[in-house]
Amino acid sequence: MLAKMEAHMNELENKCQSMQREMDGMKDKSQFLEAKCGSLERTLQSLTKCKEWEYSAPPVPSRHWTELGFDEDYIYRMDSFLEDVKIITCKLRGGEHLQDISLGDGRSDEIMLYDDILLPHWREFVDALQLNNSSGYSNSFSISKVQLPSVVLDMIAPALRGKGFNYFGFDHNEFADAIDGTEFGIKFIHNNPNLIYFKWVNNPINSVEGVGRLVEAINSLTSLKSVLLENCCGDNVNGYSILRSLLTMNENLDIIDLDSDNIQTMGGTHLSDFLATNPPLRKLFLENDNLNDHDARLIASSLMQNTNLRDLYLGDNGITDAGCSAFAEALKQNNSLTVLALYGNEITERGWKLLQNAVFDSSDLNSAADSNHTCEIRGIPIEIGINNSSDCPKENMKKKIYSMLCSRNNEGSTAYHLNLELGDNSLQLVPKVLERLRNCCYNGDGEERATSPPLSIFYEIIRSWKMPTLFEAHSDLISVMFTQPAVGI
Repeated sequence: MLAKMEAHMNELENKCQSMQREMDGMKDKSQFLEAKCGSLERTLQSLTKCKEWEYSAPPVPSRHWTELGFDEDYIYRMDSFLEDVKIITCKLRGGEHLQDISLGDGRSDEIMLYDDILLPHWREFVDALQLNNSSGYSNSFSISKVQLPSVVLDMIAPALRGKGFNYFGFDHNEFADAIDGTEFGIKFIHNNPNLIYFKWVNNPINSVEGVGRLVEAINSLTSLKSVLLENCCGDNVNGYSILRSLLTMNENLDIIDLDSDNIQTMGGTHLSDFLATNPPLRKLFLENDNLNDHDARLIASSLMQNTNLRDLYLGDNGITDAGCSAFAEALKQNNSLTVLALYGNEITERGWKLLQNAVFDSSDLNSAADSNHTCEIRGIPIEIGINNSSDCPKENMKKKIYSMLCSRNNEGSTAYHLNLELGDNSLQLVPKVLERLRNCCYNGDGEERATSPPLSIFYEIIRSWKMPTLFEAHSDLISVMFTQPAVGI
C-alpha cells in the first residue's frame, strides 16, 4: 500500500514539474511577445510622427568643440562619429537590412564624450532603429569608446526590444552611473533571448550585486556561445564568482574571456574540475587574473583529460617555473591544445626550457618525433628553440627534425647519431631513412628550407654512412635521393 502511494506521489511530482516547465516556457514566450508588441507600437508612433522623413539633426560646427578646448584630432573623430550615425540612420530608414549596427571607433584611445548638442542625432538614430523590424541570427549591435549617459541609454533601450539581435558589444564606454550601464546590458539580454555572443569590456561594475545580476542574466541565455567580460570587476569584486557561475550554469559555452577580472581562486578547484569533464569550451582567456603556480598545476592536470580546449591564455599572471613544469608534463599527453600563452609571467630560462622540451625533445630523432607538435607556446623566447608555428602538426615535426639534421651536419656528426639511433640493423633501413629525411628538408609548399641546403646533409650521409655496403645492396639509391619530395614524412 505504501509503495503504491509513494509511486503515485512521484507521478504527481513529475507532472507538477512538467507543468512548471511548461508554464516557464509560456512565460518566456509571453515576455517576448509583449516586447514585440511594444516594439511595434513604438514603430507605429515613429511612423505617424513623420510620413516624409529627412535627417533633421543639424551639423555640429567645429567651433563648438574648439570653444570647449578639444583639439583638431578629437574634432575630426567626432565628425566621423556623427557621420557614421547619419549613415546608419539613413540606411535603416531606407529599409536596408544591416547585419552590423556599430558605433564608435574601438581602435582609438580616446572616448567620444557626450554633449547635449548630440541629442538630436541620438534621437534620429533611435527612431530609425525602432523602425528596423528585421530580425534574425545575423544582426549585431555594438558601441565602443562612446560616453553613454542615462538620457541616451533610456532612449536606446526601448528601441532594441524584440529585434532578435545575436551579438551585443559594449567596449570602454563611460556611464553617468555604472548601475545604469549594467541595467542596460541586463535589459538587452532579456529583450534579445537569442544572443549568441555577449561582450562587456572595460566597463567596470563596482558592486558584487551588480556583477551578480549581469551574470545571472547571461546565464539565462540558452543559446549563448561566447561571453567576453574583460575588466568588468571593480576593485572590491572578486571575478572568481563570475567564473564559477559561468562554469556551473553555462556548460555549452565555446569561448570564455575573463581577462583582468581580479580573480582570486583561493585554492578553489572549480575551473580545473570543469575542464577535466572535457566540456565543449574551445577558448579560455584568464590573463592578468592573479593566477599562481597552484592554479597552474590544477589547470595542467585537467588538460590531461581534456580534448576540446584549443586556446588557453594565461599571460600576465604569477606563474613561475613550477607552473611551467606542470604544463610541460601535461603537453606530453595533451595533443589537442593549439595555443598556451604564458607571456608576462615570472618564468625564467629554466621554465621556458621545460616547455620547449615538451614540444621539441631534441635528444634523438625518435624523441623529436614523439614530441608535442600541436601546441604553440606564446611568450617563449625565440633563442630558447623551435616552437610549433604551423597549424599542421606534421609540418612542425618535419621542421624540428630538419633543424636536428642541420645541427648535426654543422658538427659533421650525422652518421654517428644515425648509427646510435638505428642500431646494428640500420643498413636495411637506409633507403627508408633517406626518403624520410629528404621529406623533412622541404616545407609544406615543397620548397627547400633555408637553414641548411639539403644537398649538404645528404652529401655527409653518402660520404660517411655505410655507403660501400649500401651501394652493393641497393642499386636504387640515386633515384630515392634525388626525386621530388614526397607528401608526408
